[in-house]
Order: sequence, then C-alpha cells, then structure tokens
Amino acid sequence: MKTLTSLSLMFALLFVVSCKKETPAADTGTAAESAVAALTEAAGEVTDAVAASTETAEYEVACAGCIFKMAGAKGCQAAIKVDDKTYLIKGTPVDAHVVGLCGASAKANLSGAVKDGVFVATSFALLPGEGGHGHDH
Repeated sequence: MKTLTSLSLMFALLFVVSCKKETPAADTGTAAESAVAALTEAAGEVTDAVAASTETAEYEVACAGCIFKMAGAKGCQAAIKVDDKTYLIKGTPVDAHVVGLCGASAKANLSGAVKDGVFVATSFALLPGEGGHGHDH
C-alpha cells in the first residue's frame, strides 16, 4: 500500500513539474529526470516486494508468547524473527503448540512478506529435526 501511495505521489509530482509555466525548459528536464528516477526506484521496490513473497528462505520461528515474549500474543501463536524483529505468522495454518514451538525456537523454510506488522506466509515447513519440543500448559 505504501508503494502504491508513493507511486501516486510521484506521478502527481511529475505532472506538477511538467505543467509549471515559470520553470525554464532546462530545469524541467532535470526535474523530470529526477521524477523518472524516483518512479523507477519505486517500481523496483514493488518488484522486490513481489519477489520476496515467492522466494523461500530459512527463518527462526517460535511461539510468540512462550519463546519470543511478544506483547499482545494470545495463547500459543506461531511467530517469525526477521532481521531481529518478531512478527506473528498469518496466511498458513501453523499451531505453535502442536508443532512444538513453545519449548524452543526452531528453523523453518518460509515464503512470504511482512505486511501491516505481520508476516503473511505463502508457505511454511519446519526443517527436519526441528520443533517437537512441547511443554505442558
């Protein structure tokens, strides 16, 4: 959503810059080039976001409440650590307690992306030998 807003603002900026009558032609070219460069960069961010949602990578996963101690975690919810930040996992049915993420963190292969403060997963697979470290609640 941020990217779409950025793209809209950049198109508006390009429109305003190209329509200003008091701007000399040489400055318009420079401003237009800057706007095109900014639009190209924003388009690259969109491409990167789409690629991030389809590429699988290895992450640390655990119970949001029991292991990561995330504020607001309700019960045993699966969570992921991305760049030293933790996010709840949404998009795939992962029961942290059932797969043993309450006793210790584990490694898993996930694809997806962080969106609105949660990791929206398109796939989730614990690595062999990971998980299964349950405990009594």
